[in-house]
Amino acid sequence: QLIVSNETYDFSTLDDPDVFIIVTGSNIAGNMYTLTCEVSVVTGVPNITWMYNDMKLMEESGITLTLEENVLNPRLILQFSPLYYDHAGVYTCSANLTVEEFEFNGFNEASQAVNVQIPTPTVIITDDGVSNIRGTERSLTCNITLVSYSPSSPNVTVQWIKDGLVLDVSSQRVNQSELQD
Repeated sequence: QLIVSNETYDFSTLDDPDVFIIVTGSNIAGNMYTLTCEVSVVTGVPNITWMYNDMKLMEESGITLTLEENVLNPRLILQFSPLYYDHAGVYTCSANLTVEEFEFNGFNEASQAVNVQIPTPTVIITDDGVSNIRGTERSLTCNITLVSYSPSSPNVTVQWIKDGLVLDVSSQRVNQSELQD
C-alpha cells in the first residue's frame, strides 16, 4: 500500500495507465494547434510517447513536445506552431508503465485524427465608381487572396451571381477576365 495526500492505494489493483487526448486550438492551417496526452496512474512514472505514421515523433521545425511531470497525471504536450496541411494524419499517444517492485508492466494508448482545413480565402469586390445608368457599361473587380499554408496551388473557380442566379460569362453582355499574381 501507498499513502499519498491521505489517500491509500492498493497495488493489488494495479492496472494499465489511462490515456486521454485533449485537443485545443483551431484546425485551420496557420493556427496554433495542441494535442495534450494526459496519463493517469496509481503509482510509478510512465514513459509517454507520441507516434505519427507508426514512428516516434520528435521535435522539429514548427512542432514542440513538452513533458509536464505530475505524480499521478503526467502530460506530454504536442504543439503545432503553426499547423500545416502536411500535419494531417492520425497521432497516437502511448504510455508504458513499469513498477518493478510489483513486477507490473502496463500499457495503453489513445489516438486522435488531425484534419487540417485550408483557410477561407479573402474575397474583396469593388466597382468602377460609375453611376448606375441603364445601358452604361459597368466593371466589377473581384480580388481573391489565398493563404500559403496549402500544399499546392489550389484550383480556384469564380462565379458571378446576380439575384441568386449564376451569370453566363460567355454571353455578349457579361465579360470575365482573369489575372494572376
